[in-house]
Amino acid sequence: MMPSTLPLMRNMFLARQPRRYAMAVWAAMASVGAAVGPLLGGWLDKSFSWHAAFLMRS
Repeated sequence: MMPSTLPLMRNMFLARQPRRYAMAVWAAMASVGAAVGPLLGGWLDKSFSWHAAFLMRS
């Protein structure tokens, strides 16, 4: 799903400066998600049980 968002941004932001900003925000959020996701999953697993990982989907 993530690779399909890059062409969408290219078509949505036609001007160069807003497109740069959108891609910077996209990259920052992807980095934050990659860093926080395993930490949050580990915390859920340690604090509750492995069943708690499925609570994030709903």
